[in-house]
Amino acid sequence: MLSLWPFAGPSTSTSISTPATPSTSAFSLRSVNPLHRSQSQAKSATISPSPPTSEARLTVWSVVEQSSDLVGTALSNPVGAAAAGVTASSLGALLWWRYFRRIPTAEHITPSILRYRKVLVGRVITVGDADGFRFHHTPGPPLLRDWLNPWPPRTKRKSGGSGGRSKLVQETISVRIAGVDAPESAHFGKPAQPFSKEAKQFLTSMVQSPSSPDNLTPPKKSFFGANSHAHSSSPSPTVHEVSSKLVWLYPSHIDQYKRLVATPYVWNAPYVFGKTNVSLAMVKQGLATVYRAAGADYGHATWWAKVWRKSTTGLNALERAESKARRRRIGMWSLGKKFESPEEYKRRMKGEQ
Repeated sequence: MLSLWPFAGPSTSTSISTPATPSTSAFSLRSVNPLHRSQSQAKSATISPSPPTSEARLTVWSVVEQSSDLVGTALSNPVGAAAAGVTASSLGALLWWRYFRRIPTAEHITPSILRYRKVLVGRVITVGDADGFRFHHTPGPPLLRDWLNPWPPRTKRKSGGSGGRSKLVQETISVRIAGVDAPESAHFGKPAQPFSKEAKQFLTSMVQSPSSPDNLTPPKKSFFGANSHAHSSSPSPTVHEVSSKLVWLYPSHIDQYKRLVATPYVWNAPYVFGKTNVSLAMVKQGLATVYRAAGADYGHATWWAKVWRKSTTGLNALERAESKARRRRIGMWSLGKKFESPEEYKRRMKGEQ
């Protein structure tokens, strides 16, 4: 008769659990204990740190690859290529119009140009008096300025009148030196002030090279052909020739006579002390006084003047130079009691009229 209950023996079922060994039970207790688990995890992390993954290093590269793929996909589409071309052309035209466009005259200078154009680079064509000259703006790369913007400009000569004079007026900027007042020259039947000739000669020597306007360096040939006036037998030096010295203008505003009021700078030897302020140089030589009338501008102060003297403009430097020239009695200050400032001279001439 068969029994309904299984007996212990080799034929018993394997589903019967075997008794746990001491090591197994201890391991089970440790794994259940959360405090021991956290300590073991911290210890394992300290002893054997996991190697760094390469995901952080590949993030930037993956972004670049994705961007390149997107750009390639957009350019492969005719609409995307057209949009990219229009955007690039518009941006280039905006940059050229704002920063690289040549300014022919002072009438073309708008408030936006004064806001964005902090400096104008070019050459002086002619010096009119002791505190003004005609400036030919030559923007562009340093080695291409004369080639891209030759003098006289490549423009059609208008019928009637003097072609050279029209080019001088229509293609140059009339500049009034900022911050100073030089002796007045003889014009409109008015007599010249003492030292007006010396002041004009000094200004010419500063902004033109060489000092004499009768021996100016003719312009170089341009990419578009030789200058027709360069080989003339008797050229007019004030119209058809241009100085080889670069002048940096720091513009301020347009005055009531439609002149650009600006501080001119030149770079003279030994070239290690930076550019020379022409206005300040004239005051140091006693050939100009500080202009103190309404609307005066004195340029920007140098970095050391901002640090040591807390100056924001060049007025302090001009006043110190004027005081030193007065003490040394040089230039106009050598006249002593006969000294008459340009401002006093203009008031006297106006009263006599």
